[in-house]
Amino acid sequence: MSKDFMVARKPASLREKFTVYLLHKAIHAHALLHKKRAPWGLQTHELVNYPAQSLGKALGDFLQQEKLEPIPKLERHDVYHILLDYNTHLKDEAGLYFFLFGNGKKTLFAVGTILFAACMFPEHWTYLYKQYKRGQQSFPIIKLKFKELLDYNYHDMKKVVFRQKIENVDLLNKLCEQA
Repeated sequence: MSKDFMVARKPASLREKFTVYLLHKAIHAHALLHKKRAPWGLQTHELVNYPAQSLGKALGDFLQQEKLEPIPKLERHDVYHILLDYNTHLKDEAGLYFFLFGNGKKTLFAVGTILFAACMFPEHWTYLYKQYKRGQQSFPIIKLKFKELLDYNYHDMKKVVFRQKIENVDLLNKLCEQA
């Protein structure tokens, strides 16, 4: 795993450097809290070999582009990035957590992250609030088992998240099973 597993560009300000340092520590602690969660056992080079248009392929392409490897037990976080259109810069990482909070993720880690982000980045409050509202309006995704969905069409998955019409009956049935 590369040292810069979360933030694609080098942090510029002291505030960004401090935030990245804390995020690195928090991510490792968060993974330890999920001892019972099974890692997917997939690396970027395996994900890029999934079928074209699949969620797995899109995830692999994203990780490859960002020069990242999945973090064991936290792989779903990378899926959130591609399904919800967030990059790996700090503003978007914070926006992602505001989206998830609006979408129903009320864990201690999520609450801590949004409170920390709100304090550290007051200039982004309007953006963060919009992400929270966006999460409220979207299909609830926090309990989806994304590993089971890696073979499904990525574009159809995005449409489901943003409550657009799809005709992929297999995907709809799979999501109903997971609900």
